[in-house]
Amino acid sequence: MEERTIHLKTRGEFKNILKKYEYIIVKLTASWCDPCKKSTPLFNNYFKQLPEKYICVIVDIDVVSKNMFDCSSVPTFINYIKGEKQDIQVGSDPDKIKNFFVKSFQRA
Repeated sequence: MEERTIHLKTRGEFKNILKKYEYIIVKLTASWCDPCKKSTPLFNNYFKQLPEKYICVIVDIDVVSKNMFDCSSVPTFINYIKGEKQDIQVGSDPDKIKNFFVKSFQRA
């Protein structure tokens, strides 16, 4: 997964990522967030099952503001295809995370 992962450092960087990649999963997280930590293995497992054309953009909300993604809490997962926001999953419910990735896989 690491070879398909980008850790976002600035707001401007995301604009370039949207132009460069067609299939993006954004993961909004924070180092202090227990639900984020608990959902990471599940997230990583499902992400690895997506086609290679998907990349993962990790956004630490303490580094880059969550406001740029209209995010109210973490963890939040967002699927972008060709620069357009498709699906959003807020929270760490395992069934909802699975459904998020099923939708993402179907859109690939």
